[in-house]
Amino acid sequence: MGKIDCFSLDGLEVWFYSHDHGPPHFHARKAGGWEVRVYFLESEWDALFDVVRSTAGVVPKSALKPLAKMAATHRAALLLEWETKLCSE
Repeated sequence: MGKIDCFSLDGLEVWFYSHDHGPPHFHARKAGGWEVRVYFLESEWDALFDVVRSTAGVVPKSALKPLAKMAATHRAALLLEWETKLCSE
């Protein structure tokens, strides 16, 4: 699966994987630190993030706050991008 950029956030790499599985989500990584999946259609904080890996064992909530805000603010655009880039084949 290839990576497809979805938006930019300082200090983070953010992408979709081509041919990824549902429910709709994007991946975010802080170099040398952690990677999370962000399920942007979810509304509950606890259901929004899935830690893929973390060198420290946990991801600080302060690091996730910008991702949660971005996901909530741009939910409709992210879903359109998910459907356009991943479901169009």
